[in-house]
Amino acid sequence: MALLILFFYGLSVYSAYFIYHDAAARENSATLETLKTSSIYQEEATVPKVIEELDNNHANIVEQRKEESQELKSKQEEIETIVGKQSQKIAYLTFDDGPSDITPRVLDILKHYQIPATFFVIGRQVENHVETTKRIVAEGHALGNHTYSHQYRQIYSSVEAFMQDLQKAENLLDKIVQQRPSIIRAPGGTQGNFSPALVKRLLESGYIIHDWNIDARDTSAPLVSAAYIEKQVLEQAKNKDSIIVLFHDGPGKVTLPQALPAIIEGLIQEGYTFQIIDDTTKPVVLMRY
Repeated sequence: MALLILFFYGLSVYSAYFIYHDAAARENSATLETLKTSSIYQEEATVPKVIEELDNNHANIVEQRKEESQELKSKQEEIETIVGKQSQKIAYLTFDDGPSDITPRVLDILKHYQIPATFFVIGRQVENHVETTKRIVAEGHALGNHTYSHQYRQIYSSVEAFMQDLQKAENLLDKIVQQRPSIIRAPGGTQGNFSPALVKRLLESGYIIHDWNIDARDTSAPLVSAAYIEKQVLEQAKNKDSIIVLFHDGPGKVTLPQALPAIIEGLIQEGYTFQIIDDTTKPVVLMRY
């Protein structure tokens, strides 16, 4: 009986074995047929196509990286330009109380060095030197309003007195050179002369007030030497990134043209570039208000 049981058990195992392998063979056959129709199996037909697709994809990636690199380079250059401008040492040469017979000599020097400057002119001086005023503008320099009369007692007597004198000069400049400068400089500077009320009125009227942070001290005596003017400017310019230099090209300032070339060359050696004062220039104001 035991032998009979073992016989039937062996028969069942043997049958199961053949059934399993038959099913596996059929499955493998189906898989093979699938592979034969797939792109992987058809190697000769698909490999070149796959390689072409990879090449195209690589080329697209390379082109994209080039574009990204160029964009990054442009942004870096833009940042470097901005940083360069911010770190650049700038000198604003300004001349008060002209024009006069001294001014053409100053203009000749500026033209020689190809340097722009700003002239804060007095109205009554403009009337006497119309052609020089026109030359200032024609040669690319800036005009600022330094009042018409420059008479302290008169212009500082009241807010209205100052405004009338200032606007008289403005109207004159508009007539001669078709300009109404928004930049102004107080005769004698704002400190000790301007009142808070006057400052408020000027700012509300759209004017921009400019003093200076370097004084050439060329009015410290009726006539000072060229060497003294040069020393004052170059010593005060040390360790500054932006300077607004106060000169005077009014009548009799004969030593100014003598000092100017050495001052310009000294500032160039210190790394300064030169610009005019305009509506975008950050003002220096000595008065605290």
